[in-house]
Amino acid sequence: MAGLRGKTALVLGAEFPAGRAVALQLSRSGCRVIISGHDFRKLQLLEQLLTAKGGNPIVAVLPGEAAKDLSILREARDECGHLHFVVNALSVVGESPQAHHAAGKKAHDAWDVVQQLVTGRGSARFLTLWLDAAGKPPEFPNAWWHSLVRVTAIQTEADEEHALGDAKVRCAGAADTICELLMCPGSACPVEVKLEPRALKA
Repeated sequence: MAGLRGKTALVLGAEFPAGRAVALQLSRSGCRVIISGHDFRKLQLLEQLLTAKGGNPIVAVLPGEAAKDLSILREARDECGHLHFVVNALSVVGESPQAHHAAGKKAHDAWDVVQQLVTGRGSARFLTLWLDAAGKPPEFPNAWWHSLVRVTAIQTEADEEHALGDAKVRCAGAADTICELLMCPGSACPVEVKLEPRALKA
């Protein structure tokens, strides 16, 4: 996707399968990707993978405290100069309704930090990947371009053990959809896309 080449994208929740798939697809499309989350080991492995595929990622490990998260993300943003895209995949994790709601709160909190990160810094495009079970998605100022990709089921950490399966297909499908949405004109947004589970093709 030529329109993504040379842009910078921040992926929140890049240590989780859905965020990882998004980071891979954005990097493959020519974006410089800031991979951000709470698990240093997983982010480091993803950094190695993106680098091996020709990318130039920045790792931003978040301690989960708003002031520190903001400082770390601001430093990563300043290294790139500008954030063109922000993708929030923090809510796509958890194996129970309680875990989904807890993840939803983390995703809400992350947007509070992102709002401070981008205010007054020029235009950016925002997209949330949100599980139905994670509760109500955050509300956004009308001035912000925003898309919501809502999924009924997507790969969780337990699914990482499986090299094949419809969960992996859903992750790839979500990543493709996100890249397409980031390219659509602002006049077409906000928009909500719902991804249903898909079986592997024979």
